[in-house]
Amino acid sequence: MLVLPARLYASLAMCLVLSACDQEQTQSFTAVEPGEQLSAGIGTVTKSDHNAFSLPSANISPSRRLDFGVGNSFFRNPWLIAPSTISARDGLGPLFNTNTCQSCHIKDGRGHPPTSDSDNAVSMFVRLSIPAKPGQEALLERHGVIPEPVYGSQLQDVAIPGAVPEGRIRVNYTSELVTLKDGTRIELQKPELEILQLGYGSLHPDTLVWRRR
Repeated sequence: MLVLPARLYASLAMCLVLSACDQEQTQSFTAVEPGEQLSAGIGTVTKSDHNAFSLPSANISPSRRLDFGVGNSFFRNPWLIAPSTISARDGLGPLFNTNTCQSCHIKDGRGHPPTSDSDNAVSMFVRLSIPAKPGQEALLERHGVIPEPVYGSQLQDVAIPGAVPEGRIRVNYTSELVTLKDGTRIELQKPELEILQLGYGSLHPDTLVWRRR
């Protein structure tokens, strides 16, 4: 009779356990798990139109639906210039991009860039930054930007009456033909950002800009 050391027994036992786990894991992917087709599990909503992002989770309780409705009203209703008869919604300005959350996050989704002849960029803002200097690495890591000295980290192109907007955002487009791998040629619109009518002086000469929508 062959007698094996205790350590070898332990190693063999561990190998068998890991092998069994491997087999179970492999077998679990051979069939669709219940609810796997739902992107958010039991919270998934069935809407697929432009209102799909405006609905609460499908598994939210009735009491929490009331909370959702209140929060959604704040998201959709405009902020007002103070003083206002509606004190819960006043305090807008003096500089801003738009007066409602919904104006940027259209139908609770993404915004869109302005057309070339638009007067403003309602659902798009421009992030500003300057290159980080030695010792500013932690600030850059925390905020993602080093604010431009005059205009900060976000250009605000709207102002209340009596105030001057920081600038105007314009996007120009040039056509660019691209050939896909299968030989198909398509035409893309390449955006070029332009900041006009700066209200508080020139930008820092090393300013970096980033469009977000």
